[in-house]
Amino acid sequence: MSDEIKYTQDETGARTFSFTLTPEQLASDQFLGDIKDGADLIKSWESQKSMIGAKMIPSENATDAEWAKYYEKTRPSDGKYGLEDESLEKFASDNGLTKKQAAAVAARIKEVTTLGEDEIGAEALDKQLSAAFGEKVGEVVAQVNEVMKLSWSEEENKSFEKLPNSMQVLVAKGFKAVLDKFGVKAADFQVGTGGAAAAPAKSDYAAYEKERNDLIAKNGRVTDFEDRDLRAKHKVGYIDVSQLIANS
Repeated sequence: MSDEIKYTQDETGARTFSFTLTPEQLASDQFLGDIKDGADLIKSWESQKSMIGAKMIPSENATDAEWAKYYEKTRPSDGKYGLEDESLEKFASDNGLTKKQAAAVAARIKEVTTLGEDEIGAEALDKQLSAAFGEKVGEVVAQVNEVMKLSWSEEENKSFEKLPNSMQVLVAKGFKAVLDKFGVKAADFQVGTGGAAAAPAKSDYAAYEKERNDLIAKNGRVTDFEDRDLRAKHKVGYIDVSQLIANS
């Protein structure tokens, strides 16, 4: 084809092209050899435009075999991605990721799953517990630990210790809230004896009820202060959470 393509344009804007295909060009290019007239050239150009930029991947209705054939082209030539995680390596291969795509996915997973410095380590956990419970942190931790020993297996406790520090503190707050709700005190546990609950004091519930009913008959009611004194007198406490857990 000559370097200079000439055309004329009429008053309607239509163009007439004039160019020459050399014998060498016709002989070396099958596409050019098939061009007989301008209509052939335009038809071929329209066909090429429809393909330029088209997605050369299987359609949404493609079969597994068609996807497998496509994945053969996108996987690394040696089939290896060089990822540390074997399961992620298999995932990348099964889904035909390129090596660059697999590396990007691995980096993103590591980014979102890596814990910050404040979420790992005993020192950071101590700081969070102190911030949550203040001066009573030692007492609270002792209570919570005893409840955990009564309610969790060794494997469950190991799983708990793998949680981020903030989650461990959240669980401790939950246990502490329950203990406070039912009036459980540090003395209700024998700390340092393997988590065994303290032996309950001998109580006389019948005597407590009788004296309480006598007060109601006499005064028409029992105040909170009177009820507290009666419970202390007859050793009738509130619900012992440690006993509930031990017997569940």
